[in-house]
Amino acid sequence: MLHPPSAPRLPDAPQGPQWGYQSGLLNVLRLFFNQLHTVLRVLLGPHGGQHIDCPNGAFLGTGTQTLAAASTGYPIEFNQTNLSSAVHVEDNTKIVVEVAGVYNFQYTGCVQSTDANTKRVLLWAAVNGTPVPYSTHAYTYAGAGTIGVVEWPFNLALQAGDYVELYWAADDVAVTLTTEAPTAPHPGIPASMCAVNFVAPRPS
Repeated sequence: MLHPPSAPRLPDAPQGPQWGYQSGLLNVLRLFFNQLHTVLRVLLGPHGGQHIDCPNGAFLGTGTQTLAAASTGYPIEFNQTNLSSAVHVEDNTKIVVEVAGVYNFQYTGCVQSTDANTKRVLLWAAVNGTPVPYSTHAYTYAGAGTIGVVEWPFNLALQAGDYVELYWAADDVAVTLTTEAPTAPHPGIPASMCAVNFVAPRPS
């Protein structure tokens, strides 16, 4: 368990020609250390860190998404926000960070094959409209009605104001990012979800 440091116990000023100056100086230092201790105790709390706010976001795409053309990239849409602290979505596709740093992205998509053909589904990231080199993940699906999950964790070093888009494509349009409305006993399945968390300062 993390505890805030205690304020140091400063000695009393010794008697002498500079007693008044030294006593005043020590009183100033006592006040400073006591205030610092109070701030750290409030910030860290009894269990440590619960008052520290790091940028984060959690976003859902609750509409089924289709591909208009094969072998063509389309941005994945997120139309609902579950969490947003210095990370938000613009234009339903752009995940914008407001603070520079290294961010962890955890993406999950629900993919459905709608015919018996085998199809290759691709997923990659772009920063400010430019694809991230070697960021593509590939998945294979076949069978009418077959549903699978694509999962993709990755880290990106971003500047304040940068935006990240996730793209998907397939060599066959008979595939969707599919959603399912709430049906007992479950509360609904989103087509896409993405959690974003600040993990470290951006490297210099």
